[in-house]
Amino acid sequence: MNNLNYDKYKISVVIPCYREKQHILEVIAEIPDYVKHIICVDDCCPDKTGEFIKQNCNDNRISVFTHTNNQGVGGAMVTGYKEALNVSSDIVI
Repeated sequence: MNNLNYDKYKISVVIPCYREKQHILEVIAEIPDYVKHIICVDDCCPDKTGEFIKQNCNDNRISVFTHTNNQGVGGAMVTGYKEALNVSSDIVI
C-alpha cells in the first residue's frame, strides 16, 4: 500500500450505467470510504439502473443522473465529469 494521504483530496468516482442493474450494488459496495462522491449516470438504461440504485442503495455519497436519450459511454462520462467539477473534485476516477 502506498503512503498517499487520501483525506487530503476530494475524490469522485463516475460510473456510467447501462444494463448494469445486476452488478451495480456490488460495485458501489466495493468503493473505498475515502471516495467522497459516487456519481452514477443512467444512460437511458432500459433496466432503469438509476432508479434501482435510488431505491436500493443507502450510501449517502451517491448521486444519480439519468439521460433521457442514450448518449453512449462517452456522453455518460461527460455528465459525470461535469458533476465531479460541480462538487470541486480534485481527482476523478
